[in-house]
Amino acid sequence: MDARDGQTWAHQRRLTAVQADTAGDSFGSCVALSPDSAVLAVGAAHEDGPASGLGGDPTEVEPIDAGAVYVFVRTADAWSQPIYVKSPDTRWGDLFGTDVALTANGDTLAVGARGRISKAKQALRAELDAMARTREHAPTTEAQLDDWAAEVRRQLK
Repeated sequence: MDARDGQTWAHQRRLTAVQADTAGDSFGSCVALSPDSAVLAVGAAHEDGPASGLGGDPTEVEPIDAGAVYVFVRTADAWSQPIYVKSPDTRWGDLFGTDVALTANGDTLAVGARGRISKAKQALRAELDAMARTREHAPTTEAQLDDWAAEVRRQLK
């Protein structure tokens, strides 16, 4: 994170996710900075941690692409360690953190989850997750996946 003092820019700190392996997490694909530059929210929609809510363990992985947001707070020239924010009920493919927004004072965070699905679809997704974990009857080819998706659409009508 860089800050300007008059005409000069100075590097303050490199802000990163808590876990070391963030390849593919899309960390930084969306950001929101409060108007006073004291709070920064960074989305990582493809993050894979299973935690829920605030302060979970970011080093665990799965469910895939559940997503996360990292909130950094600045005091003077120092940035805090990030607050790790997850959906209250983390699920595979939620893409929590696709969009982030902060209120003017930085006290309220809004988070988009473009992959979030309805309760009916969650039940079907849970069934697919279980099949994928056991590798039994899980679609393995594109044609099988298309057939499975068509069946899901029929069941949802």
